[in-house]
Amino acid sequence: TIDKGDMYGILGCCIEAKNEKRIDLSGYMKELEVEMVNAKATTGAAIVKKKGTTDVGQYYAVMPMHVWVELLKKAGYQ
Repeated sequence: TIDKGDMYGILGCCIEAKNEKRIDLSGYMKELEVEMVNAKATTGAAIVKKKGTTDVGQYYAVMPMHVWVELLKKAGYQ
């Protein structure tokens, strides 16, 4: 099957969840880019668990700069 990310339910959004001993941002971004194409998603992020907490609100949301810029534009920022 084609990998379209780890979480579903938000149309056009790809979420890749990570909980690893060693954080590999460049690897996560490569994986996210492929999965966004597979999911035909216009936005997405890797959600990376912060060591030492189970509070999801403290986890990291990481995305490529071009994805973040597109989100800002869609939100009305110029």
